[in-house]
Parts: sequence; C-alpha cells; structure tokens
Amino acid sequence: MFKLSFEITPSNTKITLNDKVYLIGSCFSDEIGNKLATFKFNSLHNPFGTLYNPISIFKALGETLNPTNTVESQGIYYHWDCHGEISALNQEGLEEKVRSTSKTSMDFISDSTVLIITLGTSFAYRHKEDQKLVANCHKIPAENFEKLLLNKEEILSAFSKLYASLKSNLTIIFTVSPVRHLRDGLVENNLSKAILIEAVHELVGQYENVQYFPAYEIVHDELRDYRFFAKDMAHPSKQAIDYIWERFSDVYFDSETNKFIVKWKKIRTAMDHKAFQPESNSHQDFLKRTISDLSNLKSLVDVSKEMKILEDQLL
Repeated sequence: MFKLSFEITPSNTKITLNDKVYLIGSCFSDEIGNKLATFKFNSLHNPFGTLYNPISIFKALGETLNPTNTVESQGIYYHWDCHGEISALNQEGLEEKVRSTSKTSMDFISDSTVLIITLGTSFAYRHKEDQKLVANCHKIPAENFEKLLLNKEEILSAFSKLYASLKSNLTIIFTVSPVRHLRDGLVENNLSKAILIEAVHELVGQYENVQYFPAYEIVHDELRDYRFFAKDMAHPSKQAIDYIWERFSDVYFDSETNKFIVKWKKIRTAMDHKAFQPESNSHQDFLKRTISDLSNLKSLVDVSKEMKILEDQLL
C-alpha cells in the first residue's frame, strides 16, 4: 500500500452541465477551472487573475473594483486588487480593463449556481502609504508594505459581509490550496494553512450552503509523496491534479455527468488524432463517425465549434 486513502462523503449537491460555476482564488482554482472548461461546463475562473489571501478574494467577489486603484511600475500599470496579468501600458487602458473585468465577473456570479473559492494563504500585505490591503505587490519594493498574518476572526468577518451580497441558493465550495508558499517559510506556511482550514471549517458549520472539499488533505495526507509535486516542490504535479479531479468528480458529479465526461474525453482524444493520409477512406470514415458522436451530444452542450472543425476536413 503506497498511499493513505480516506473517504470523502459524496455531496448531496451535484454539479451538472446545466450549472453555472464561478471559481476564484489561488492557482488551484485555475487548475479545476481549466478542467471544467475542458469538459464543457459553463464556468468562469479567476477573471482578476490568481488571488491568494481571503480578504482580497472576498473583495473581488463582493464589489465592483475601483478602476483607479492603480500603480505604475517600470512603465506598466497594475491594479492593487488584481493579479499582474491585469495590466496595461497606460492608465486609461487599465481602467477600461478593470471595468470590463468587474462587469464580466458581477454578471456571471449574479446567476451562478456554484461558487468555488480556493484560499491560498493567510499572509497579506498592506500598502503603508494608503493603509490598504493589496492582492499583489506587483514587484514594488518590500519596504512599501507591511506583512500581515490574517487571523480567523478577520476572515470570518470578511466572509460574513460577502455572504450578505450573494444569492441565498448559491452552493459555495471552499478548498484550501495544497500549494506550498515556500517564500514564507515552511513553518510559517503551515501556520498560514492552519488558519485557513480552521476558518473554513467554522464557515461550514455556520452556513448551510457552504461546503469544504479537502484538496489540501488529498495532496499532503493521501498522496503524501514528492513524486506528486512539480519540480519546484511546491505545486502539485499533473498526476496529482488529475487525481484530485477524479476525487472531485466522485464527490460532486452524478452518474450522468460522469458518463458525459468519459464520452467527451474519448471525443477529444479522437479530435487530437493527426492523420498521415487525411484524404484516405479510413480517415474520412473516422471523421464521419466522430461528427456523429458529437451530434449525439448537441442536446447537452454546444459542440458547433468542434463539428465545424471536423466538417471542414470532409471531402
């Protein structure tokens, strides 16, 4: 036996292809978000880029960001409440990007049925000049910031304010990112994660529609081996991410959704096939069979793009 297995009780709330799923937070939200997008779920993940601390995550969810809360660094303009990927070469361009992103985010979450929040760290940074908490320091010198360790009460209070603005029938799934924040130090990273885990479990006890998916425990207690980490020894490897996805599927997808995922994986594999002789009868028959398989799924998901790619190859 090479790993410690543990049971995760399947959720009574199931995520289907008809749901609208919003994901936000640590880069782990990107990993799960990319999986959902691959399998045709109606999802949006990290529109403001990767966010790590709970206060910044809850702020991005609960309000339209002030487009002028910006900083210029080395000729590039950034927003204090966003990841560095939300940037522009001038102030006007950045403000427009922030307005557009905030609108997209607010519109999507307003009729989402599932919200997945991945908390990354309890450490946060406050800009000394204006005393505002920032989501990203954007490579501004460290002496401009005060490093803080958020406590459980601060996290619970910030979520309470966010919760009041969300739909009452929204299913909220928390995860704690298994990614190690090594720059904080191993001891400090473990303290940070412990605060997040304690806060999330208290939220699960307080709110009926709040759940916890143990991605952190799957990596650090079930897999528990450096072969499941990337070369930086901090991020989970592709194998680990695939395994977490399988566990997530078992917990949150019903049998019909899992059947669709199997079918879609087969079709994607077929579409990735590169023919040596695309004009051959065998390949043309293969295209027709795959188009037929896609057509059978039209009632479930939009397959028009995939069908056009294959139809354009027919002679």
